[in-house]
Amino acid sequence: ETQAAWEQIQSHNHRLQAELMQCLEKVSKTKFQLQEKQTEIEQFQSQLQQAHTQAQQMQETIAAMQSSKFWKFRTLWFKLKKPLLRNS
Repeated sequence: ETQAAWEQIQSHNHRLQAELMQCLEKVSKTKFQLQEKQTEIEQFQSQLQQAHTQAQQMQETIAAMQSSKFWKFRTLWFKLKKPLLRNS
């Protein structure tokens, strides 16, 4: 009777150890996946920052163009051009 109980305890212990190993493997796999996702997030954040910087530079370029004498003359020309073409 004691031997049977001991064997049952050992069997239960082996099952628990196997379950523990499976859980540890899942944790390890999940940790690796999390690290991959964190790397992806960092890459996306870097790309987003670059896109934001480019957008700012483009806005500054457009603002500089629009404040130039050429752009002001161009805008005036298009305003004058419409009535002139209608009268022709």
